[in-house]
This record gives sequence, structure tokens and C-alpha cells, in this order.
Amino acid sequence: MKDGDQKGFAYLLAAAVVLDSYFFKEELKDKKWTDEDTKAHEYLMQYSDVGHDYWERLNTAKFDVQAGLSLGLHGIFIRDYKNYVLEGGVMGVAVSTGSIDILLEHFGMEAFATTAADLCVDRDIGLFVVISINADSEGNVDKGITIF
Repeated sequence: MKDGDQKGFAYLLAAAVVLDSYFFKEELKDKKWTDEDTKAHEYLMQYSDVGHDYWERLNTAKFDVQAGLSLGLHGIFIRDYKNYVLEGGVMGVAVSTGSIDILLEHFGMEAFATTAADLCVDRDIGLFVVISINADSEGNVDKGITIF
């Protein structure tokens, strides 16, 4: 692998490590990250500068509400989406940057309801949950939940 390839590959892999760990926020140790993550990060640092500044740029982009809104409701719903098979059926869960209030203000209640209903039909889910996450530049998170 060429040096440039190693650098790019390290940037790609480190994004998941630093974002998921909120750059190793201490109160999230053993909840969102472990010593394996720090070892992986140390290894990747040999090839690319994936330190705090890298995390900060990624975190800012990840939680950019205006950029999220530009995806449209369907894009927001599928950007970070998972299905969970439960005893009573399938539940779909979407993660949104920006509160539900912001989504409703921007798109309107009717568009929100229609897009959510269409997703329920398309994904054959009986329950649709939107978890909204707002984060500041230090990685402090405020979460909300809406059940459709």
C-alpha cells in the first residue's frame, strides 16, 4: 500500500473511532469506547493526524443541523437508520441531528407524518422512532425521542 493510501485509509477508519467515542470522553469509557479503541487510534495516528482537531471537524459536520435539513426528511430518516426485530414486529429507528421541533418547523407536520408513514410502508415496520441528537463542540449531547 502506498503512503498516500495508508494516510487516506487511516482517516477513513479513524472517523468511526473518534466520532463514536466523542474523542474518548472520559464519562463514556466502557459505554461508547474501550481500551481497544485507544489502541486503534494510536495505531492510526502513525499514518494520519487524526487527533482532536480531526474529531472536532468531523463532529461539527456530523451535527450541522442546516446541512442535515438540506437532506430532506427522507434523507434525514435514512442517514442513520436501523431496524430492530422485536417480538411484536419490526421497529425502525432513525437518528436526526436537530430536534423534532426544528424538523417540524422546517418541513411541517404534514410532511413529517407523510414521510414517516411512507417509510413505515417501504420498510414494513410497525413502529418508527426518531431519536434526535444535538451536540455542542465539546461533545455534550442532548437527546430527544419521538415515536410514530
